[in-house]
Amino acid sequence: LATMYLNAEVYTGSAQNDKAIEYADKVINSGAYSLLDNYFDNFPADNDYNNEAIFAGVYTPEIAGGLGHPFVQKVLPGIQGGLFGLPYTPQDGFGTRPSVYDLYEDGDVRKEMFLYYGELKDPNTGETVMVERIVPDNNSNLYVPGVSSEGPVAYEIIPATGIRLQPMNAGIKWIKWTIDPNTQGGNAGNDIAYIRYADILLIKAEALARKGQVGDALPLVNEVRERSNAEALGAVTLDDIFEERGRELAFEMHRRRDLIRFGKFNEAWEFKDASEPYRQLFPIPKTALDANPKLEQNPGY
Repeated sequence: LATMYLNAEVYTGSAQNDKAIEYADKVINSGAYSLLDNYFDNFPADNDYNNEAIFAGVYTPEIAGGLGHPFVQKVLPGIQGGLFGLPYTPQDGFGTRPSVYDLYEDGDVRKEMFLYYGELKDPNTGETVMVERIVPDNNSNLYVPGVSSEGPVAYEIIPATGIRLQPMNAGIKWIKWTIDPNTQGGNAGNDIAYIRYADILLIKAEALARKGQVGDALPLVNEVRERSNAEALGAVTLDDIFEERGRELAFEMHRRRDLIRFGKFNEAWEFKDASEPYRQLFPIPKTALDANPKLEQNPGY
C-alpha cells in the first residue's frame, strides 16, 4: 500500500503522500523488518526468510518444469558458463549504461555488482578464479573501451571490434544475484524481493520530501547509504532520492515506475530517443479486448 500511495498522483492525479508515510510507518514501527548488515546478503541462492525481504518471489530450481528464475543466465557473459561449470550457456545480456555505473561512488559496496575486470569466486568451490582471457586487457572479462585494470574508469560504450562476441562484450555487465551452484537448466533458486525494507525507507523519505519535509527525509536516506559504506549526505533533495533509489534498487524492477513518477520516463538517454507521453501506459492485450468489448484500448495504441 505504501508503494501504491506513493504512485497515487500518477494513477489518479491526486497525491497521497501522507498515506504513503502512514503505511511505510506501519512497516517500520512493526519491528519485524530491518536492513541486513551486508547488502549482498539479499541476493544469494539461499536468501529465503531474511529480515529485509517483505514481499518476495520464492524460487527453486529443483522442481520439474522449472520454478527458478533466469536472471543469472541472462546476465553473465557467455564465456563464464564453462568457468563455473554451469549446465547452460549464459546469454550476455543486460550491459549497463555509463550513467548507471557512475551513480556509485568509490567505496560504495553496491558498486561491486559490476564486473569490468578482475577475479570472480566459483560458487561450487569457493575458490577465486580469473575469467577467460579473450579480450584486449588480460585482466578483463568483457570489453569496455577505455577501461582496464590499470587505468581509470572512463569509457564510452561502443560496439567492440576485432574480438569474439563483439557487441555482446561491449558495456559493463553486472551480477547481483549470486550464481546458484544447484541451478537446473538455467533456473536459479535465488528468491527475488519485490519489496524490501530499504525500499520502504526510501518510500517514506520520498513522500516526506514531496511534502517539503526534507530534513525528516535525510536520516532515512542516510540509513540506507550507511549500510553500503556510502558517504552520508548533508542535505537531500528529491533528485538525490531518485538517484539513491537507482543505486539501492538497481535491476530490481522498480526503475520504470520511478522514472514515470519523477517525470523522467519520456526523456532521451543513451540508446533511447525521447518518447511520447502515452508510452507511460502499456497497451491492453488484444486477447483482453476481444474477451471484454467494454474495454477501451489505452490512448496512442
